Amino acid sequence: DSTLKEAFTSFSKQSVGKVRPWKDFFSGFKMPEWRSNRLFTRCLTNLLFYCGNYTVVFVLFVILQMVFDPLLAICYIL
Repeated sequence: DSTLKEAFTSFSKQSVGKVRPWKDFFSGFKMPEWRSNRLFTRCLTNLLFYCGNYTVVFVLFVILQMVFDPLLAICYIL
């Protein structure tokens, strides 16, 4: 539990908000072992490391949603 907290603190100080290279973001994905602790740690580390990239993808999704179905996009916002 303490290693997870340390990883969260160090990654959040170093990388949150930075957009990483898209080549790295879309490179081959390897599934982690299915032990719950390892899977959760890997997902959290990935989310923190590529936080900027996920933000860009989310914003693009919202923009596309607003273009193609503005009423549904308004419902999401409200």
